[in-house]
Amino acid sequence: MERLNASVTDMRVCIMDEYGRVVALRTDQRRLCMAVQEGEALALVAAMEFVISSGYNAVTFETDCKCVVHKIRVLSFIRVKLQTPQETVS
Repeated sequence: MERLNASVTDMRVCIMDEYGRVVALRTDQRRLCMAVQEGEALALVAAMEFVISSGYNAVTFETDCKCVVHKIRVLSFIRVKLQTPQETVS
């Protein structure tokens, strides 16, 4: 039996087409010790980099880490609010 190494983070990316067929796979290991949420966020960034470098442009990302999705939504909302032009009052 293989012993798990706590200082290794595995990342897996699967790209599927609109019919659910696998069109690309990527696996990676990073020699880092981190919290699960940090690993999930790092894997999502790696997936985004992979998608961009592969030339895909209409993509839906899926993850099972609810807290990472929540943080992205909160940060996206803040960014949108900051970028919205302020109305001037005359």
